[in-house]
Amino acid sequence: MRKIPFRPRSDKQISQTFNDGFVKLYSVQDTAEIGRMPVKRETLVVQLDYENRSVGSSQFYQAAQAQIKIEKVIRVQRRPGIDTKMTAELEDGTKYDVARVQLITDCRPASLDLTLTEYSQAEDQTEEQEDD
Repeated sequence: MRKIPFRPRSDKQISQTFNDGFVKLYSVQDTAEIGRMPVKRETLVVQLDYENRSVGSSQFYQAAQAQIKIEKVIRVQRRPGIDTKMTAELEDGTKYDVARVQLITDCRPASLDLTLTEYSQAEDQTEEQEDD
């Protein structure tokens, strides 16, 4: 039988389950020589379990106004060093850019909501420039 942790009634925090999959978070650095085209180098920082979240309608429309397409919002356990200069890779191999990191304080364990957008690569940008 599964045991649920005891929490006093005055504690209104919610227990989080991170059982929707796992995500690998990579830091992205430009390794090109000065004056050359950018070359992205990704370094694995951490692998975490996540929970899918729904995108709020106001968040969706604000992103659309800024011409950003939100692909997914996930909740992960809070870790130091997670920021918007990272990329996220889900267990199925799809990659996303981390567009927003929100601290969630009313749950246990302390968590972060990561807003994921379409993944962009430097190689894609150079191909577009060559076509023009």
